[in-house]
Amino acid sequence: MAPGMPIAVQSDEVPQLSPVVTAVSVAASMVGAVALPATPSSHPQPIYAIGDSWAAGLYADPTHALIQDAADDLGTTADVDGQSGSGYLVAPPGTATYPERATRIPAGPGAALVIVQGGSNDVQSDLSTLPDAVARTVAGIQAVRPHASVVLLGPGPDPWPVTGVQRQVDDTLAAEAANLGVRYISPLREGWFTADDVDDIIDPATHHPTAVGDAVLGAELAAELRNDAPRPQRPRTSAWLPSLPQRAARARRAGRPR
Repeated sequence: MAPGMPIAVQSDEVPQLSPVVTAVSVAASMVGAVALPATPSSHPQPIYAIGDSWAAGLYADPTHALIQDAADDLGTTADVDGQSGSGYLVAPPGTATYPERATRIPAGPGAALVIVQGGSNDVQSDLSTLPDAVARTVAGIQAVRPHASVVLLGPGPDPWPVTGVQRQVDDTLAAEAANLGVRYISPLREGWFTADDVDDIIDPATHHPTAVGDAVLGAELAAELRNDAPRPQRPRTSAWLPSLPQRAARARRAGRPR
C-alpha cells in the first residue's frame, strides 16, 4: 500500500512494497526451537518472515518494522517479505498469497525460525477456506525449510475496536495452528492492545503501527519468542503508557531512528 492511499482491509489497488527488507544486528543462535536464547552466539540464525503491510512497516520505518525490532531485541537478524494488502487468501496486483510465497522461501539452512504474520486482509474472503490456506502455507515452509520452527503471528486490530470477523480470523488461525502442531501467537488474545493504549501504538488515521508502536510490538514479540509457552494475558493500566517514549528512547540509543 503506497503512502497516502486510504487503508482498506482488502483492496485491489494496494501495490507491493519492497518484497524483502533486511535488518542486520548482533547475531544470536536459534537451534531449531521456538524459544530464543538471550545470549549472543558467533553462529547467527536469522528469522525469516512472511507478512502484510504491518510486517512491511508501511507508514513507519520499513527497515525497522515489528519483526526487525523483535530480531534486534533478540540479538539476531530478520529477512522480512512484507507485501501490503496480502494474506493467506488475498493478493492484490503485484503481490502473492502466503501459500504461494511460502514455497518461494530460499532453500538451504537459512533461518531456524519462520514467522507468518497477519490475516486481517482475509476478513472479506470466504473464511471456510482459511484453514486449508494456512495448512498449505505451513506445508510450503516445511518443504523448503524442514528443520525450521514455524510460528504464526496473528493480526492486530485493523481497525480498532476488534470486530467479530476479526475474532473469527484469529480463532481460525489458532485452531489450525493447533491442528498443525505449530506455535500461534495472538496479539488480540494476549493483551498487546487495549482501549487505553491502542492509539499510542497504532495511528488511528492509517490503522498501522507508528515507528514507536513497532518498537513496542517488537518487544512484545521478542518476549513471546523467548518462551516456549505463551504468556498469560497481561492487563494494562495507564501506568504502562509512559513506557512508550521510554522504549522509543531505547530504540534510538540502539541506533534505530525514531
